[in-house]
Amino acid sequence: MVILQIASRGVALRSKGIGDYPARYFSDHYIEGVAEMFTEDSLAKKTAAGYLRRYIRAMRADLTYGYEESNEDQNSLFRQTADEYLRDNTDLIPKVARGAAVVALDRHWDRKSPGSFYRLMYQLMGHATRSIGGFVPYEVEYNEWCYHQRVLTGSDPTPFDTRVLSLKSSRDFDELNK
Repeated sequence: MVILQIASRGVALRSKGIGDYPARYFSDHYIEGVAEMFTEDSLAKKTAAGYLRRYIRAMRADLTYGYEESNEDQNSLFRQTADEYLRDNTDLIPKVARGAAVVALDRHWDRKSPGSFYRLMYQLMGHATRSIGGFVPYEVEYNEWCYHQRVLTGSDPTPFDTRVLSLKSSRDFDELNK
């Protein structure tokens, strides 16, 4: 499963303690670093990084769409992951360097589901891709765990896969995006 490989390589690449804010995971050129783990060719790395960004968006959609409230292990791990990101980017860095969107996300997220987190993150951060990208080194562990569970249980295709495969028109696709 490609998504599990991406998440596993992302977990292997994570590191804290680099740069100006040693308490948080380093995210500068993180996607490119993961892409390097897949290929040595420089042009292929740029292409791979673009594909990885799409895979990450697909992972978010997949895990949000297929979210199960009854899976307490999954819920707990996501809350722990998101809370670590929020703590590392609000409490542990100087006040002047905190992003207003991250502070608002911490204040307003209901801590109920990945979907509510991602919706609020995209709403507050809009096109601030650096802020959204800062969450990637945190979420890869959650993604790895979720996809590893799917491999163990053999639950393929996911609810998101099934829904996307059932789309018959662009109007159906627009409905899915609501």
